[in-house]
Amino acid sequence: KIFSIQSGLGVPYGTYFGAVVATQVAGNIQSDFINMSFGLSPEEEPQALRCAVEYAIAQGATIITSAGNDALNVDAAPQWPAAFSIVYFPQLVSVTSYNYPPGGFPELDPTLSGFSNFGLSSTNLAAYLTAKTPAFNGGVGEFTYLAGTSISAPLLTSAVATEFSD
Repeated sequence: KIFSIQSGLGVPYGTYFGAVVATQVAGNIQSDFINMSFGLSPEEEPQALRCAVEYAIAQGATIITSAGNDALNVDAAPQWPAAFSIVYFPQLVSVTSYNYPPGGFPELDPTLSGFSNFGLSSTNLAAYLTAKTPAFNGGVGEFTYLAGTSISAPLLTSAVATEFSD
């Protein structure tokens, strides 16, 4: 089963409180996989989010997070919840994004996307940076491409959930 638990509470963007509540709810319903395509960069680790993440993991969830799109070394400048992967990997995975140079060979030449956050300790996997999706307000057959770690993370979540589905 797939559940959509939004953290925006009626606004077009999520809130810290909404993220904490949504993660807690996902734990309550014993979600197998949770996609968290957002990032926070407070000076200190967000304790309420840590508690919600710990709870969801204790309920059996695997959490897949986006590493962020600021071209930063997130080992030095943590972004949460991705930075929790240092402690909770493999139950929490931080996803960066990659692409191929023009004319490159996909199996040989992947490179980190120029905008993607990175870190030896706090990023665990890379997923291809784009997804072809129907265009918003587009006509039949019109598509657009989404790019960023916030699309890489749900693509990976979908692939992992599909692999482990019954």
